[in-house]
Amino acid sequence: MSQYFNTACIYTLQHIKYIFAKRLHYILSVYMCLCMIAYAADETLDLAEKSKEANQNRIVVGLYGGGSIMELSSEYYSASNPYDDLPGNYDKNMFGVSYGVKTGYDMYFLTQHGVRLYLDYMHSYFSSKERRLGTLSMHTIGLNADYRFVIKDFSIFAGVGLVYNIINTQYLGNTDTFGGSLNVGVAYMLAFLEFEFRMRYLAYDALKRDSNYLPIIMGEQTTKHIVELDNPVSFHFGINFRF
Repeated sequence: MSQYFNTACIYTLQHIKYIFAKRLHYILSVYMCLCMIAYAADETLDLAEKSKEANQNRIVVGLYGGGSIMELSSEYYSASNPYDDLPGNYDKNMFGVSYGVKTGYDMYFLTQHGVRLYLDYMHSYFSSKERRLGTLSMHTIGLNADYRFVIKDFSIFAGVGLVYNIINTQYLGNTDTFGGSLNVGVAYMLAFLEFEFRMRYLAYDALKRDSNYLPIIMGEQTTKHIVELDNPVSFHFGINFRF
């Protein structure tokens, strides 16, 4: 009886071991299949993301135009006040037009994060309608880099640039100057088209010259007039073609 019981126990344990081993093999097989499916799905998503990033890397050619604002500051001196300027605020804001072209390249390191490197040319035109300045024409050539953050079809960007300005005035002479620029804005992408709004600030050594515009101020004939032009701010709408 005891021998029969021992034999039954051994058989039962072997049967349980067999069943467990078979189940374990099945569990491991299912686990391996799931791992392979997950790996394949991850590879597919990774390839899709890389393909999407590669599709975002494009050449950009664009046009833009809008308005600019710049402050014109004046200091007047008279014979009775040769060392101190006459009291009063003689500053005025000048509004002008500006437009330009750009070409560059978009590089996206992640789906939502990228950098645009571009070269652009901008022409700005102002008029004070006075002899203290007359008209001003400025040609700006810039090398820029913008960081771009993409949310679906919209992007927000901010960047800096190095610029070279050629400034021609009617009454204050001409000058060339190096400087920098700050660019911020938003854009909407539609297939290979991109619509953009940008605000641009140019920073450089402001033009400061003597003017031959010598009006009578506070009953005194001015004998000296110094004009200074502040750095302009531009607001542009543009359209970019992405190839």
